[in-house]
Amino acid sequence: MDEILDELAHGDQTLRSVCYSRGMDRAHYLRLHGLFARAPEIEQQYLRAKSVQFSRTGERAFEELGEVSTKKEARAICRRMHLARIRMPKKILEIFQRDRTPIEQARRAAGMRLNGKPKEKTS
Repeated sequence: MDEILDELAHGDQTLRSVCYSRGMDRAHYLRLHGLFARAPEIEQQYLRAKSVQFSRTGERAFEELGEVSTKKEARAICRRMHLARIRMPKKILEIFQRDRTPIEQARRAAGMRLNGKPKEKTS
């Protein structure tokens, strides 16, 4: 278990990819994933590993953005960051979201955009 989480933290793969590369099949992967739900301490280790992976990926992308010379390269980096964000567990994504101001919260509750303009209704 520790080796899998260590490989997850220091690599760019998802948990599924790490499990499959170690010769596990889908049933083993699902059992491992179910273990996270049953054991909170193991889930915390998993979330820590994913946080480390996310921060490493983000730091590397910001370094690459400083060396970008074309829009195509910038789009490729943004695409990689988007994929990294999609792969994050929801519990970690909540940590990285900024807090909304009370005005932004009220506008969102009223169905308005954050800039105060009403959302366009599409029918």
